[in-house]
Amino acid sequence: KIPHLMIGGNSNGAGLFELLRWFHTQADVPVAQLGTAQYSVPVTESEEQAQTLPKVFRYVNCTDTAHELCTQNKHCTQCWVDRPDIPDAKVLFPQMETSATTTPTDTTTTTTTVAEGAQRWWYPGWRQHSLLGRNLAFAILDAMQDGVEMWSSGTMGGPPLDDDEWHIGSYYDNIRAKLDVLLPSQEGDDAKRCGEFMTSVGLPSRICHVSMQGATQHTPRPNATSLTHLLATPDTTLIPTNPKTVAYPGPDVHNQCLDIHNVDVVQVVSMRHRRHLKGSSSWEAEIPPQNEEDLYQLMPPRFQSIHEARRANEERERMASSSSEQPHSRQLAATPLGKGWAIHAEKPGSCNGEYLSICGRESTDSCPLLGYHDSRGEIIGNEACDWLVLDLPNVKEGMVIAKIAFYNTPETLSGRRRGLRNEGLDEAPQEEEPRRLNAALPTNADFAFEFSIDGGAITSWNKDQLAANLKMVHKRVETVTLLDDASFVTAEAKTVQVAMRVKGCSGSCMFALSHIYWA
Repeated sequence: KIPHLMIGGNSNGAGLFELLRWFHTQADVPVAQLGTAQYSVPVTESEEQAQTLPKVFRYVNCTDTAHELCTQNKHCTQCWVDRPDIPDAKVLFPQMETSATTTPTDTTTTTTTVAEGAQRWWYPGWRQHSLLGRNLAFAILDAMQDGVEMWSSGTMGGPPLDDDEWHIGSYYDNIRAKLDVLLPSQEGDDAKRCGEFMTSVGLPSRICHVSMQGATQHTPRPNATSLTHLLATPDTTLIPTNPKTVAYPGPDVHNQCLDIHNVDVVQVVSMRHRRHLKGSSSWEAEIPPQNEEDLYQLMPPRFQSIHEARRANEERERMASSSSEQPHSRQLAATPLGKGWAIHAEKPGSCNGEYLSICGRESTDSCPLLGYHDSRGEIIGNEACDWLVLDLPNVKEGMVIAKIAFYNTPETLSGRRRGLRNEGLDEAPQEEEPRRLNAALPTNADFAFEFSIDGGAITSWNKDQLAANLKMVHKRVETVTLLDDASFVTAEAKTVQVAMRVKGCSGSCMFALSHIYWA
């Protein structure tokens, strides 16, 4: 069986695996920890010797004396490659620095940039990602192969397969039943108690045995799990939208640096012959493409299939986004949603973590081809915005936890006034990160953080009470528990409305919500 819980093989994995071991011994949950996949990787000893190794193994496992070689060859990222449909990338990305280089096999000059600013020393690089990706894929494919062989041998005498071999309802029922009765105070022989751990970081111990739900404005995420989809108002003009836009549509030029020479991975996996256009895997063509459709027609066949899949994925995302506007999140709120809330620090595009999705490419990018989907988006506002109201569906256990933050409001932001109008924020902060205030919460004497659950009484915390209730769960993860009452829902699961706002600090502080969790 493929493990239900899995962690990576990093230096912090030992303690986490002890917790997973507890789930396995107490509730029969299959668990696993990925290794580094370097057991049989050839060692790189020198530049000359590295050239004799298969490309995928070069500079992955270096000796101490050749360590610098692994560091120098860790990344293979280009910030831009010239393309005929975008004659001057500097028009779209003024902050991108370019340098002209001439390849020895061609007389044309290609404008490229290397993403040095985004290549942190602690990033593993594409070679490690490739190796670990294959390690994970092998585990899954190996399990699938076992399943196919079990099915084949079990049906040799004719179908059907024995129920015990493929009906897994009782298997999952056993895990659920054991998880349900595991009390937070129960200890495993070699694991830290879940309840104690949750309490130590300021979270309710009940989290250990309830099924949590959540929404966030961070990316990557499926679009339908955003906070904005939970905002409770029939007036869609009050729902903030991301002010950032993608600078150009369509696929990027393929980075051939990442190709494994003489091996077509797609062909190997699919076992199908894919004939390359004019016998080449390059994007070069005699007729310069003028638009996205022309680029599509000139792609090698395997990239055409990727492009088609991307188009289908974008259509699914569009449909999911429109269909996720469920009535429960758009009903008239008992507490009205305020005006002026904004989205801050979220990347534009379809940032759902899928390989084919297009994310980022905003005009302020200095390296638009990075393509990573990570951003710490949030809904942000101030006292003038009044209530931030969300409808949380399917609440059964009476638990609501919010990840919040507070910021100061500088008088200017990249030369633009970020003042306040009567209706709320003048505009969403984007170009620079406001200073975090959680380490020193707003000092205004009249400051208050207020919230209400399901239109009930308003709970008001002053700055000292907020400081006492704001828990540092992890670095940059500070939460408040807004509801922890097992008796709150007495019958069927229901939709619960949560409203939050700040008072008493006018425009001198801003309140942000990035995640909300409930059960």
